[in-house]
Amino acid sequence: MEYLLSLLLLILNLFNYEKKLNPLLMFAVGFLLVASLFYFVFKKTGSFLATCFILMAYTWQISWINIFGRPTSELQLPWFYVLGFLVIIYGFINIKNCFRRNYDVAPIILFSVLFIMILYPLAISKSFSAGVKEIGVIGFFVAVLFMSFLHRDTIGKEAYEHFKTAMIWAVMLTAVFIIAQYVLYKTAGIAVFKIAVRKSFAGYQTSFYLLMEDHSSSSIMLGCAVFYILDRLHRRNWWYYIPALVVIFISMAVTSRRSSTITLIIVVGAFVLFHYRGVAKKILFSVVLGLISLIMMYYLLIVRPVSFVGQILNDNGRFNGYRAALDIIAKHPFGIGYDDDYLTSFMPHGISPHNTILRWAAMGGVIFAAVLVGIIVYCLRKARKKRLAAEYWAIFYSFFAANLIPDILAARFFVILCSMALLVKSENGYEASEIPPMPQRPRRRGRVIPEATEKVSE
Repeated sequence: MEYLLSLLLLILNLFNYEKKLNPLLMFAVGFLLVASLFYFVFKKTGSFLATCFILMAYTWQISWINIFGRPTSELQLPWFYVLGFLVIIYGFINIKNCFRRNYDVAPIILFSVLFIMILYPLAISKSFSAGVKEIGVIGFFVAVLFMSFLHRDTIGKEAYEHFKTAMIWAVMLTAVFIIAQYVLYKTAGIAVFKIAVRKSFAGYQTSFYLLMEDHSSSSIMLGCAVFYILDRLHRRNWWYYIPALVVIFISMAVTSRRSSTITLIIVVGAFVLFHYRGVAKKILFSVVLGLISLIMMYYLLIVRPVSFVGQILNDNGRFNGYRAALDIIAKHPFGIGYDDDYLTSFMPHGISPHNTILRWAAMGGVIFAAVLVGIIVYCLRKARKKRLAAEYWAIFYSFFAANLIPDILAARFFVILCSMALLVKSENGYEASEIPPMPQRPRRRGRVIPEATEKVSE
């Protein structure tokens, strides 16, 4: 029922995009589907936070459509944000459960500095409305992540496995519909949902991206599911997970986004090299994933034709944008404010610098960007210590690709990965780098006392 409801929710929004249904009808049907989905997921997981993040995974691909079925440019309130607000509200209501916990000092300092500094760029923004929009994106990420930090280690293994399945299912649905878009357009000339066509090096570049808005950022989410699949892949389930990988790789190719596809090949190569043990397994997965990557590049060159292969790596003025951004940072180390239009006025080609860190530093200042990066690195470190391979590599891949796109937070999904790295319990109740507590043996006085053991606290 859960997977059927998530499919119906996506179909409802796709149908509404083409037919423009009544806003109140969209809200009523959408609310019924989301509420039913919440009920069934919560019934299985028993965790409010796990349920919220599972539903955020299900509603990510429709997060550019608000709860009334209209673009979020009209009202920035998609179901994805509603679920994020539920996480924040739940965190505040249950804040008393956090008072007896021990927390790392470094992230507390980072979050404190960020909360102090986050309003300053808004105060100096040339456009207040643009500043409010930008702080909404960053503020949502920081608030949800902070609540996940306060309520860390509260999601158990069973709920976590449920979440991983939901991530794979949500991305597979998106991938299948994107490929269907491509097939309809190429075979029958039927254009449905969001398609962009523009002049390329050797013809016309065609991008298929369903309901996604910023597909340079959003297509990275498709690649993240690759690591959830690889984390589960073994000899008994290869027959359906390998085809799933092929579907995801092809869907990423037909979005025509180079930043997500090429960086995925690089990071998947690193995953095979460092994650798998044994030379035979490394060679096997290198061959299999190498062939799948070739299929992806084949379709990428179809939707993004070039005169010669080297043009696929053309920087499109990125390095000029990087130099311009560095000049702004050198002149304004505390930022120029949350205003993308004002920022692009300094850029050579009138586009925002395609580097998330440089954009943060140009807008909010060097310290602001460094603190945000520090928080993300902390999430990476926690994922590694907890042996959460899927989260670790998905966060690493997303942030690596973020150096080639304007803003990783614009794709929204990044908060799910970082939050789960904090919320999921360690495998054995303690982190990988820590020494597990030893059982205590009581002293014996004249008679045999059964050995007592302490249960490892979770």
